[in-house]
Amino acid sequence: MIAAFDTNVLIWALPYGLSRARRRKTNQNVADMERRAKILLTELEEKKARIIVPLIAVGEFLVGIEQANHGAVLAEFQKRFFCPPYDLRATVESARLEQAHKGFAPAERVERKLVRPDAMIVASAFVHGARTSYSHEAGVRKMATVLGMNGLDLPTHSENIFVDHEARNQAMDDEADGES
Repeated sequence: MIAAFDTNVLIWALPYGLSRARRRKTNQNVADMERRAKILLTELEEKKARIIVPLIAVGEFLVGIEQANHGAVLAEFQKRFFCPPYDLRATVESARLEQAHKGFAPAERVERKLVRPDAMIVASAFVHGARTSYSHEAGVRKMATVLGMNGLDLPTHSENIFVDHEARNQAMDDEADGES
């Protein structure tokens, strides 16, 4: 299986000290989103899936990380993910997605300022082999379907009760750490 992540999956799944900042800036249930993202990452890694994180998403992710930690984050990404560039083949698919986006229903639209980077992320993942794209944003999932990919949200639970329980406990521990 070859799957791709949008930036929001990385933000919820990876422990790089963003929790406190996210709590102040989001109305989403942080603990639940972290739990769901960790379940997804664990299950894909257990299945030995190839996880694609396009360089556009890596760049977006790094914006929320202190510069002193960029090297460590990039080293971790190189170990765990395939991070392809936005290339000439992706430009064609990205343009197709931006054109298609104009016809999306309002509930499936991406914020105007994010249409181009989201299209670039989905297109890069697609041309480099991803056939499933994970995002918590409906508009990004819709873009994936335009290219014939499966556009999926983060799982709400794991079929493996131990994975679900571990992710829930970790999210609760992280939340408690952020409140102290």
